[in-house]
Amino acid sequence: MMNRIFTVSALQRTLSGLVVLLVLLVSFATVASAQNRSLYEGPVVRRELLYRSSKVELAPSLGVAFGGIYEREIMVGAAFRYHLTNSFAVGLNANFAPVSLDSSLTNNLATANPEVSREVETSFQRLLTDVHVSYVPIAGKINLLGNHTYHYDFSVGAGVGGALLSSNADDIAGFKFGPALTIGMRFFITDNIAINLRTSSYFYSSALAQRIVVDNGVRAPQPFEERFRAHTIGMLGISVFLPGDVRVSR
Repeated sequence: MMNRIFTVSALQRTLSGLVVLLVLLVSFATVASAQNRSLYEGPVVRRELLYRSSKVELAPSLGVAFGGIYEREIMVGAAFRYHLTNSFAVGLNANFAPVSLDSSLTNNLATANPEVSREVETSFQRLLTDVHVSYVPIAGKINLLGNHTYHYDFSVGAGVGGALLSSNADDIAGFKFGPALTIGMRFFITDNIAINLRTSSYFYSSALAQRIVVDNGVRAPQPFEERFRAHTIGMLGISVFLPGDVRVSR
């Protein structure tokens, strides 16, 4: 069990490190662009490469849920987006959890008070999904590895969706609706393939666990306090853009 928990923690640290690295790259490129703005002054950007416009984006990914109170989920994700323009897109995110691991709180409870632990049923997020609209406020390019130029973009998205909670206790299982927010970044390694990193937060109200109390021989479920929370996941994946040709603006 300790090895499994270590694996989740290591994956969380890796994703956090990637977020910091990509933010630093964006900041560096933005500052460099601002310092050379006089070279590009003009009313219109001409001959711009439209990496996203009128394209379908398919993006498988792998990640982990952050901040789980009782369970921590390993997530397998897939995203579909249609980019209406180079800046706006509509899409769907679906993140499935084939594996859920006990959090340190759950393990500590099992060690400190096994009897109470056996009375507690927890839930985990089997599915997190949303439909959304996204916008690309920042896009640019950066020179790495000599004269190689790579394009990147930073996106934000908002939509509606929710979570399918799975549990041995029916009272705390089921689908929970709520809003969803996403922040993401793509780093293009070719014209049609990009590494993507995104953080999505799903907001919904739920009781994440319940305790079975026996009163006069009758088993009575007592759900823990139901609260409205943000449930955040970090996902790392590959984006493939179809069709293959990159359009060029006038």
